[in-house]
Amino acid sequence: MRRRVFLVCGLCLASFGPYARAQGAGDLPRVAILSPDSATAGSDRLAAFLGTLRELGYVDGRNIRLDMHFAENRLDRLPALAAELVKARPAAIYTYTTAGASPPPEQQPAFRSS
Repeated sequence: MRRRVFLVCGLCLASFGPYARAQGAGDLPRVAILSPDSATAGSDRLAAFLGTLRELGYVDGRNIRLDMHFAENRLDRLPALAAELVKARPAAIYTYTTAGASPPPEQQPAFRSS
């Protein structure tokens, strides 16, 4: 599991690495984190992701900005939070739930069978 988190984290950060170097100190690339948990409960997955960011040299406020959003254990809130994050246009969005990565039902494409 730790290896998978490391790989996902590395791929996310590699996608905006050149962008981060080109920006000034006041305009740090943003990574939005969408968690189904509450802010106080935390999660092993979130802790692993943040630990991997630190291991790779990314520090919140120094060379990256982390925007954390928590659904407070209410999965029905995830699609709305995800839509809000997409509108904010971060460099990457990290979530570890299918509900957080899926668009709301009204925005999902309709599939027709032949």
